[in-house]
Amino acid sequence: MRLLRVRPAHHPRHRDVRAPRPGDPAPGLRGADPGTPPRGSGRGAASRGRPGHAGHPSGGLPRLDRPADAKAGGAAVRRAARAHARRRTVVNIEIQDLRVLRAVADTGTLAGAARALGIDQAGVTRRIQHLERVTGLVALHRDHQGARLTAAGRLLLRCADELLPRIDHLLAAGSRQDPPDPSAERLRIGAVPTPALPLVTAHARALRPSAVVEPRTVPDVCREPADGGHGEDGEDGEDGGETLPELFRVHRLDLAVIRHSAVLDAPLPERFDCAVLAEENLLVGTATGHRLAGRPGLALTDLDGETCLLVGGRRHAGLRRHFTAAVRRAGVRVALHWASDEHEAAALACAVNGALPAFPFPAPAAGVVHTPLSDAVTRHRLLLVWRSDGGAAAWAPRLADLVREAYRGAGPG
Repeated sequence: MRLLRVRPAHHPRHRDVRAPRPGDPAPGLRGADPGTPPRGSGRGAASRGRPGHAGHPSGGLPRLDRPADAKAGGAAVRRAARAHARRRTVVNIEIQDLRVLRAVADTGTLAGAARALGIDQAGVTRRIQHLERVTGLVALHRDHQGARLTAAGRLLLRCADELLPRIDHLLAAGSRQDPPDPSAERLRIGAVPTPALPLVTAHARALRPSAVVEPRTVPDVCREPADGGHGEDGEDGEDGGETLPELFRVHRLDLAVIRHSAVLDAPLPERFDCAVLAEENLLVGTATGHRLAGRPGLALTDLDGETCLLVGGRRHAGLRRHFTAAVRRAGVRVALHWASDEHEAAALACAVNGALPAFPFPAPAAGVVHTPLSDAVTRHRLLLVWRSDGGAAAWAPRLADLVREAYRGAGPG
């Protein structure tokens, strides 16, 4: 016995196979002559019930009948997809992604980054994966030793180091319960990476309680060499940074904390005054079993033939310039190796039994001891600088005295 299947009257195939009525327009054609019979109204009429045809209840999609139309339509779709991908890359990079990348670079492991940020390790992994997905780059190389930045990861980290301080400053300004009076005094303090900056801002706030203190980290200053010759750039070929007048103008600074070498650098430009906060020497970190470890002091000649580890990135540009200029001046031959961050540099120094130059006071690293260099060319002064005709000229010397005493007491041992 054969079963017959009965379809309801509203089924799409019933609408497709009915005879066209007088006055019906041709399917899929607008403005057609009502007297024109529809195309394919015979045996092939039922094919219009398939999706993609104008007779389908979904309304159908525009059909490209000619090969040229199909080619042009495919190109348009591809262009739209590329534009959409570019928009996603710009929009979907989140601030927290960059903070996680910075934490991984600082700690060297995903677990360490999770502890530093107060989140679970799975959250760190998700953030890194999201950053890699939206940028199309591989930021980390993971192995049993931890997580190391790739070349693309170092590029992203440099961007993060540029953006995060400004974002934090913006968020801090927006989170104040009572925004400061626009007419209130604003005190902008810029400093090269140094542990003295918190002391400068704390004593500045004590001296100027009504002022809005705005600290920020700035790049190392490009200074003319003391002998009047050409400046010595780092081995990585980067530029020498901003001059002191440019630093004050671009960042609109009232005060700046910079490093200055009496041997390598010319005197400060006119219209600027300064006070010495500290006199410091470059340090050299070595593994505890290194032949130079345990000495009370070192000379540059002790480094002759050694492998020296330098950290890349704009944050450490001043250290690279100072150290490479010093070894050139002393005629010392060293092999330079590069690391993506301080932790990788310390690990490599232990692995290859090398030396790790550093400014005071470096972050502690397990298995690494630091010894000061005693050469005059490796000695520098930490200066507080202000404009001679600026508003800070009246009280900046007093601020320098307070910071000098506090910074001396903050030194190790």
